[in-house]
Amino acid sequence: MILGLPGTRALARTVWDRFMPNKVVAAAAPGRSSASIPLLQARPQVSGKATAYVCHQYTCQRPATTPRPCRGGWRDIATARCSRSARDRRVSSVPGLAAEERPSLVRRISGCGCGGCLGLICLFGIGLVVVVAVPIQVALSLAALAAVLPVPTYAFVVYQLDRYEREPWRVLLVTFLWGAVVATFVSAILNDLIGAAVAIALGGIDADVVTASAVAPGVVEAATGLVVFLLYVLLRGEFDGVLDGIVYGSLVGIGFAMTENILYFGRIYLEGGSVGLGVLFYVRVLLGGFGHALYTGTTGAALGYARETSNGLVAAVLPPVGFSLAVLQHGAWNFSASALLPALLPDDLNPLVLLFVVMPVYSAVLTAPGLLTLLIIAFLAGRRESHVIRKHLGDEVALGTLTNEEYVVLPNPGARLKREVGALRRRGLRGWIAQRDFHQAATELAFRKWHLSRGEPPKRARLIAPEDRYRHQIAALRARLT
Repeated sequence: MILGLPGTRALARTVWDRFMPNKVVAAAAPGRSSASIPLLQARPQVSGKATAYVCHQYTCQRPATTPRPCRGGWRDIATARCSRSARDRRVSSVPGLAAEERPSLVRRISGCGCGGCLGLICLFGIGLVVVVAVPIQVALSLAALAAVLPVPTYAFVVYQLDRYEREPWRVLLVTFLWGAVVATFVSAILNDLIGAAVAIALGGIDADVVTASAVAPGVVEAATGLVVFLLYVLLRGEFDGVLDGIVYGSLVGIGFAMTENILYFGRIYLEGGSVGLGVLFYVRVLLGGFGHALYTGTTGAALGYARETSNGLVAAVLPPVGFSLAVLQHGAWNFSASALLPALLPDDLNPLVLLFVVMPVYSAVLTAPGLLTLLIIAFLAGRRESHVIRKHLGDEVALGTLTNEEYVVLPNPGARLKREVGALRRRGLRGWIAQRDFHQAATELAFRKWHLSRGEPPKRARLIAPEDRYRHQIAALRARLT
């Protein structure tokens, strides 16, 4: 698709020089693209120059104003076609599917199979660890109840941070389960192995302090942060920026804390009964319940900013810095609990003073600054997402995809909530779901256009949901609401 007069001939030569079967070429003079050729709608000229859009499978590459990037676009399409044809031949034995669907199916089946095997192995392993550590059924039941009870509340709070572009619930569930199953099992094994080596090297109390304040934080944050990094690398279509990183990181931390609490609560019940369980619940859940969410959320925020930025150096440096900050925060908490507080506090300190004065101050000093910083970052990231929606949906009003009223509502979380509540009252649960999906589809369209405007190559997961399909989905959802 070519727009403009000056420089059009050079771009046209680039288009016609390469043989490409089933190629469609559309051209228009400035100011006539949207009115006369629907294919060129929402694809403006760049800086008043002749502009070419090279599109393949409903996705357009970054607009080109010179022949060189235009040639690169054709070359990428030819390479993609050859690669896809080779994959199609390899999986042609799968019956009942179109050729372009077969590779995706095979990848999904393979990925789910490997992930399922890993999950089952870790589930069996961590289940065995828990049963061996807490062999009494009553203790295990009470510990599990106390550990699981606060999880919905904490997960709901984290979920509310992402007010615009909600992440798929399946991805959120997998992230949580990674923390609850995979990360806890891997951490339990590595902590014991490295801790034993440290004990042999140092011996005595020093080994326990080093293991708690240095070994365990590094191992745990690596195990929990790994899934956030995998999402950052493999699922970039659902990892848009800082808010997504915070949500994913916090959820994996909440999952890890839940399983870890089952172990701690079960052991303390066996030693101190209900009183000991209640005291530990107060310390670990009420005072420090967001601790692991903070640590891995820090890693997630760093990965999220690396996803957003166009500065390659920042994208390379920031994730290790975020991981180091997560380990530092985790290590500071463990060191204070295992070494600093026992050394500073007198032996005859009143237990009530310890519980209701010392421990709240200890928790506030070590977690409040990090949590406040993460909340500020989430707030600023939310404002940035609102700006993305406002900027990239403006032309959709002119195209008729959105009404002006809908465009005003979409960047405003309060107005969105009011619309969803109104749909619930008028049409019940189905109306609420339709209104929520409408907002989600429009927001996904805005973020898709944002990614393309930054010159990012189309992701495989996005090829099945191009702009026009979002527009059709928006129209269908509006029809259900009227």
